[in-house]
Amino acid sequence: MPRRRYLSIIGILLILLFLTALYGISAGAVSIPFIEVWRSLKALFIQDIQNTNGTILFTLRLPRVLLAMAVGASLSVAGAGFQGFFRNPLADPYVIGASSGAALGAALAIVLTLPSFGPVSSTSLCAFIGALLATFMAFALSRFAGDPPPAVALLLAGTALSAFFSALLSLILVIKDRDMHRVYYWLLGGLGMSSWSELVT
Repeated sequence: MPRRRYLSIIGILLILLFLTALYGISAGAVSIPFIEVWRSLKALFIQDIQNTNGTILFTLRLPRVLLAMAVGASLSVAGAGFQGFFRNPLADPYVIGASSGAALGAALAIVLTLPSFGPVSSTSLCAFIGALLATFMAFALSRFAGDPPPAVALLLAGTALSAFFSALLSLILVIKDRDMHRVYYWLLGGLGMSSWSELVT
């Protein structure tokens, strides 16, 4: 791809990102006009904003939008890392089984009510460990087909592990049905309760 075309695409995407973030800040139960959002953003670097719109923007909506941008960027980097590590453009967390492993780890942390480790919650830590174990298990299983493993073997191993971990997750939800809503709430995800503390940590 020519350098000029590449830079043009990046510029267009950045403009779309800015417009989407601006809409995300202005839309909600209390609609705030774009011009008011822009004035509040400029006033942020000059003085404290004490009105209602300023409180809504900087206490509720701005951290959610910034955290959503950070999550999206992290997911894109993770996807590129998967494809680069496995040298396979088809590799992703769902196909490799990492998503199912993370869900299983998080469910175990929730139903066992494991304590947090400092600023890191036990649910997030167990989800990370589960995803890591699932990824390496898929890679290890696929190596029986050759080294380096072919793409088909990696995909089949990941699909099998994903089904296995999903079955274990269903079993846990059946046994611990009282924690089902908490597990599903975590699995669905959401940024509705996000604040500046989550963004910083």
